[in-house]
Amino acid sequence: MDEVVHRPTKRSKPLPRLSHGQEAASPAGSSLSRRTLIPSSGLTLKMTNFRSFFALVPTVLAAARLEEFYDVIALKIETGQFSNWQPSRYIILSMWNFEFSVSCDKCFVPWSLVQDWVIDMAALSSQQFTGLYEATVRGEGPFSGFVFLIHMRLKDPR
Repeated sequence: MDEVVHRPTKRSKPLPRLSHGQEAASPAGSSLSRRTLIPSSGLTLKMTNFRSFFALVPTVLAAARLEEFYDVIALKIETGQFSNWQPSRYIILSMWNFEFSVSCDKCFVPWSLVQDWVIDMAALSSQQFTGLYEATVRGEGPFSGFVFLIHMRLKDPR
């Protein structure tokens, strides 16, 4: 995907801080309907496993909070706020009580994969999906042999 077909969402407030163990305020007026996608790494994936092992309740409140969480991650990728992070085979993003992680044992995790995933999950959350989950996705074509593990869980309270 070389052509950007979306425009960035305009915000009146700064984005919340996203890091390990820090609380953050949610962005006002979040919307995933119009996005600026980062350049694709050319990664083609096929989901081979998705297991939701717990659903948060009350559903309406949890879904809204999850959607905000995913939206913040997508916006921070979109605006380059993770661009100074060193490439890594394991990315953990946490805010509020949520922890989202993506890992691969053979290559660095591309931010385009993270962005695509969180945009899709935000859309599912807007439809009341509140599951905590683990997923396995495999690369195809030139990325054949790469396996990415994706987890959404609650942070350990310790």
